[in-house]
Amino acid sequence: QINGTGVCPDCSLYVVRMIGGSSFRSLSNAEAFSRAEEDGVDVINNSWGPSLTRFFPLAEAEREVFDRITTEGRDGKGVVLVFAAGNDFFTPATANPYASHPGVITVSASTRIDDFACYSNYGDVIAIAGPSRGCYEGETGISTTDYQGAEGYAAGAFTNSFGGTSAAAPVVSGVAGLVLSANPELTAQQ
Repeated sequence: QINGTGVCPDCSLYVVRMIGGSSFRSLSNAEAFSRAEEDGVDVINNSWGPSLTRFFPLAEAEREVFDRITTEGRDGKGVVLVFAAGNDFFTPATANPYASHPGVITVSASTRIDDFACYSNYGDVIAIAGPSRGCYEGETGISTTDYQGAEGYAAGAFTNSFGGTSAAAPVVSGVAGLVLSANPELTAQQ
């Protein structure tokens, strides 16, 4: 593999790195989402979720930004906000305050044979399942570029073992971008 293409080959990426792990402030999160919307992002993928904050409601600053960007962003059509459901082995995704926001598309994971992935969270907040790695040793995951060296999944610049709902969510985000490229007048809910 030298080159590849994603689900939405003509879409561009807007990269935000939220540094600090579980200690980052909610105001910083809210500012990052707000800035992405202000800069014209149509779809925001989130392959991360709460750690200790899963036991608390969504911070007021984040809720306000989510409410605003999913309804008023994109000139009133709303930004598509995608969150990974989490990989807690059959834990309800409703425990995740980000995934539970009504404006969010929450993504669980499915296997290569279109079966529910055993590690994926579930529940009535799930909007869709996206393809990811299976549950058994040796099953491949999503092929993607990779960090080189010890931080990566594999030794080279690519891997085929990216998995979890963190792999399923960007596939769904890419499909959302592809849909919007075909019909940019659709609202986030549509």
